[in-house]
Parts: sequence; C-alpha cells; structure tokens
Amino acid sequence: MRLFAELAVRELRPLRVVLRIERGNAASEAVARAWGFTLTEGAPAPRQAKGREDLLRAWFLREDSGGRG
Repeated sequence: MRLFAELAVRELRPLRVVLRIERGNAASEAVARAWGFTLTEGAPAPRQAKGREDLLRAWFLREDSGGRG
C-alpha cells in the first residue's frame, strides 16, 4: 500500500487517494491510519462478495498530507 500511495501522489498528482476498507477490519484500518489516511464521515458503501454483504468505509489521503516514508 505504501508504494502505491507514494507512486500515486508523486506521479499522478491526484487531489486524494482513496482506500475502501471493510468495516471492522482493524488491521487494515491501523495500516491506513499509520500511513496518513483519514476516515471519511460518509456512510459505508455496501458490497456483495463471496455470498455476503460487506460495508466498505472510505479512507483518503490528500496530496498535501504527505503520508509517511
């Protein structure tokens, strides 16, 4: 994830990089926080996968936040 975020910010110069993380996935949320991503206040988005519905929460990294590295 770190390499992707750094490449996206450095080369593509987006306004933000967005991660969609399944609600309750504490390990992925901890990694997102550690790399400077912020949880949005929007409602989780439903997703059907493997015969069940997941709720995905959006995390974003703004270009000016820098992340780590």
